[in-house]
Amino acid sequence: MPTPLRVSECGTLWHGTEQVEHPGVRSYCFRHLYLDPSQQRYVIMDRARRAVAVEIADTAYTVRTLVEDSSAGAIAILNDGTREPFQVTTVCSTLDGYFYCRVKGGHLARMLRPAIQAISPWIEGDVSGDFYLVKEGRSS
Repeated sequence: MPTPLRVSECGTLWHGTEQVEHPGVRSYCFRHLYLDPSQQRYVIMDRARRAVAVEIADTAYTVRTLVEDSSAGAIAILNDGTREPFQVTTVCSTLDGYFYCRVKGGHLARMLRPAIQAISPWIEGDVSGDFYLVKEGRSS
């Protein structure tokens, strides 16, 4: 039986007990990562359409951090090494304090601590204890 591939809570790719460190291998795996709708699981699909299941601890993608871009606003840097415009309107949080947003055309991504710290200036609270994400005068 092949050693399973998995993505940890922090977005690290593992092959069994070994972290996948080679940038080319890691990039290949994430570039070919697809959600199999019939099985509701992620797989890595090669050109011959052979699929290898990937165990996902929380989300397949994580937002490692955000950087400001004068023309595009905030840019999300993802665990697969790609960058894309950060969609502030997709941010949500859980009762246990984890933040998520949408990336790559709708995939849910867990936001890691540096990304949460980057949006902390945009978080405001009210007297009831509810919190809101406010960016450029708009609340989300």
